[in-house]
Amino acid sequence: MKTILHITSSARADSSYSTNLGKEIIDRIRKKYGSTSVVTWDLVDTPPPLYTHEMIQGFYTPVDTPDYCSIESLVYANDLIERINAADTLVISTPMHNFGISAQPIFPEQQYWPASSYAPAFVLEKA
Repeated sequence: MKTILHITSSARADSSYSTNLGKEIIDRIRKKYGSTSVVTWDLVDTPPPLYTHEMIQGFYTPVDTPDYCSIESLVYANDLIERINAADTLVISTPMHNFGISAQPIFPEQQYWPASSYAPAFVLEKA
């Protein structure tokens, strides 16, 4: 079964064109692959934290350090990585205002720290 992570970031929720477009894309993926699981992550409901000194220091802490898991400021970033790793496909729905995207989808990209194997770009589907 394919797992789709649907990341949304519109304050207009279900009346958002971008959110509804993302849902349409997910419907088409379901028709193509059949059994799929969809996890929706709304960045308006759970916005990324702003950078702090502790967070930046945590990004450079080796994962195998004994107290790594207790670094409170990395909880959101670690959750982000786990959700992306668990997904086969990412569908990112973001509104466009004045020919630019809203700020919420930009911040998760910044949650990747040097120890991560991800490039600062989103992959829509894993091979």
